[in-house]
Amino acid sequence: DDFVLMVITADIGSVMVDSGRIRSGFSQTAGQIAHLRVSDEPRECPCGRTGCLAVMASDDAVTRTAIEHGLPARNIDEVLALASAGGAAAIEILEQRNRYVGRAASSLLDIHDPELLVVAGTPAETPAFFGSLIAEVGKYAHAGHGAAGRVVLSSDHVFSLSLFAGATLVDALLADPLGVLGFGEGEGSLS
Repeated sequence: DDFVLMVITADIGSVMVDSGRIRSGFSQTAGQIAHLRVSDEPRECPCGRTGCLAVMASDDAVTRTAIEHGLPARNIDEVLALASAGGAAAIEILEQRNRYVGRAASSLLDIHDPELLVVAGTPAETPAFFGSLIAEVGKYAHAGHGAAGRVVLSSDHVFSLSLFAGATLVDALLADPLGVLGFGEGEGSLS
């Protein structure tokens, strides 16, 4: 009934569920975590700031970092394959990504204090590197290791992504109910 779902893939976002209800926020943007600052590195984000979760931890960011380190990877699956084969550089890149995710998770835990924080997406597909995420939560969250104990990997990756997609649709419906039904601005007037 009370959890935050973080989804880390090529896209980044979160869904907050409070007392069994998705929290969409005043302006329907609750859960937009892609631009939380998680690094002091000067990697510029399209939003104009640097060190955002999107440019440090998304699947595309991981792939870019692998290429910058000279790894023969064209996408996240190839980075994962290199790590699975024991490639030290690929392993370190994935662990660093999970540290960035852990910093963002720490902020969510501190701000929302959910019963659970569920991590879905690529980090959930690589449980061998989950320890670096948990360690970072223990280091940065106000409740320390107590907060880290509430972070879990999604046990059902497909369900988690379905919930995230469903929440996106709910957000669209709440933002513009008549537009979702096919009425343009002003066309859905009941008068």
